Amino acid sequence: MEKVRCIAASFLAAGFVMASSAKGVVTLFQDDFEAQTIGDTVGPPQIGTWSEGPTSGVHGADIVGSPALGTKSVRIERQATAQGPANGDLRGVTLPGAILNGNTVEFKIASNLESANRFNNPLQIAIGQVGSNFNNDFTFLQIGDVNNGVYGYYTGPGQFGTLNNTALTPSLNTPGSNEGKWDTLRAVLHIATLNATQMTGTMDLFISLNGAAEVQVANGALLQTTTNPGINDASMQIRIVKGPSTGIDFYDNVSVTAAFVPEPSTLSLAGAAGLLALRRRTKR
Repeated sequence: MEKVRCIAASFLAAGFVMASSAKGVVTLFQDDFEAQTIGDTVGPPQIGTWSEGPTSGVHGADIVGSPALGTKSVRIERQATAQGPANGDLRGVTLPGAILNGNTVEFKIASNLESANRFNNPLQIAIGQVGSNFNNDFTFLQIGDVNNGVYGYYTGPGQFGTLNNTALTPSLNTPGSNEGKWDTLRAVLHIATLNATQMTGTMDLFISLNGAAEVQVANGALLQTTTNPGINDASMQIRIVKGPSTGIDFYDNVSVTAAFVPEPSTLSLAGAAGLLALRRRTKR
């Protein structure tokens, strides 16, 4: 009898392990811009939603035909407006279910910088809660001024808590004769619940320069603490802006995927299935 109990416990444990390790992967945001119309309006992405902030400007975010990895991409430009300089404020929101405890969320984007230099933060990408005004994000990716311009990222626990500069220098394209050098940034966020109202986690960050092999520049970096915004769908916001007196940024192949942990009921069913199999076997 004791042997049967041990076997039953083993089946339950095995069911738990199998269920908890088998994560489902779903795409929550995607746009390669090929279905977009060239012009000064960014239309709906393939998955998710786009919108422009009030400071984006008429040509802050435009769909263009070149340069592009495929055919089309989005151009982010800072232009003068009656209200002052625009910052190309483009905001993407994922489908529901990104910011949940235990999720592994991957954000990926291709970047092409056309400029005479890398100064004044030409690339600025905030990844966080919907509605964040750079005050409720998990991280902030940028090209900073250190060492003539390098990729960097912010870690927590506070918002803009610690700036971490990498050793990677962004590819640079000549204004007016863009050579088609594209870098790819891939941030993998491991989301965790901190308490009833706040989320945190860790991040692994990978960067590929002009099509070269990825380089991991962050491993288990602490995410900035965010506060749940009061919406129930756990969507994630991707916000793209740029610094003053910078060149032109082109972006392509933007995506957010999530590997989610099965619901507790799934775990129970897996364990129950193992126990049921044992009972059937012992009755023979």
